[in-house]
Amino acid sequence: MHNPIRSLVLGLGHIGSRHARLLAAHPAFELVGGVDPNPATWSVLPAGVPAFAHPEAAAALQPELVCVCTPNGLHTEQARWAVRLGAHAVVEKPFGLQADRCRLVIREAREAGRHLFGVLQNRYSPPARLLKELVAGSRLGRLHEVQVSCIWNRDDRYYRPGSWRGSLSLDGGPLFTQFSHFLDLLVWLVGPLEVEAARFVNDSHRTTTEFEDGGHIWLRGLEDLRASFAYSTAAWDRNFESRIVLRGSQGLICAGGQYMERIEWAHIADWSLPQLQPVAPPNDYGGWQGSADNHARVFDNVAQTLRGSARPDADGPDALRTVELIERIYRLRPPEVMGRRDAVPARGGIEAPDAAGG
Repeated sequence: MHNPIRSLVLGLGHIGSRHARLLAAHPAFELVGGVDPNPATWSVLPAGVPAFAHPEAAAALQPELVCVCTPNGLHTEQARWAVRLGAHAVVEKPFGLQADRCRLVIREAREAGRHLFGVLQNRYSPPARLLKELVAGSRLGRLHEVQVSCIWNRDDRYYRPGSWRGSLSLDGGPLFTQFSHFLDLLVWLVGPLEVEAARFVNDSHRTTTEFEDGGHIWLRGLEDLRASFAYSTAAWDRNFESRIVLRGSQGLICAGGQYMERIEWAHIADWSLPQLQPVAPPNDYGGWQGSADNHARVFDNVAQTLRGSARPDADGPDALRTVELIERIYRLRPPEVMGRRDAVPARGGIEAPDAAGG
């Protein structure tokens, strides 16, 4: 028998509240506290679990695990804080906004003998796991081309004045906040990618964000693999599509739907589509949605890893690869597509984690 893993959640917004609920219900964990500068969020914690406005005030709880659920721009420094406290860290996507800061956290965690877990829960989706099996088993033959398309909505209901959402320093842009899960799937499926070209647009967010709201990226992988990634947050009213097409010398397959939750078609030599497990529903943020809610699978893996019976399904280096790719893409982002907000600056700093959510 093991004692429950003492766990602390930084940021009690949409994602942080989900972490808190899962930790409180999981027999392998004990939720010992939550941190958020906004007292209105503290009610998401179960009765008897203390809340704090600042991380340092919660340090005396001596958590073994810290969940970083704050705005993107705070993730790496708060993961460092957790490691220096002697804790392991679960870091929501993206792992950070600067690859060099992510590498620093990874090095410090390795030196301290602590685990970093990336929340890359789309890898648990049954369609994604099927694609992984097909690629790993070379069922598609030589892979020639991969196309990813994500057409989503993020409008004034999401980008509120004064919020961290929409700011370069805390949000970073849609490739970090909305679509890093799908870029992770792309790298997870086909390996390292080089950026050949990129085009960015700003159709609807000139005054609500400090960055673009769409683009088209052309990439090249191993053995002359061609890949493309098209995305937008300017769809009217709701998220519309998340799609990936793999085409090889012996077949092709498409996973699609709003959140890549089903196999739309497949034509592969000597292969028939199996019956897949049900897909988890999308994360519901009240007014908008994100990709599939597989956080319970993440915490199962965290518990098994910390008890010595498994390895991390997604660790710091896994999460870093997506940050590195986005950083290379955004080096090509021209100033003319960047929006400008006339709003109160968003709050930040390790002393003030805030509500997070994609």
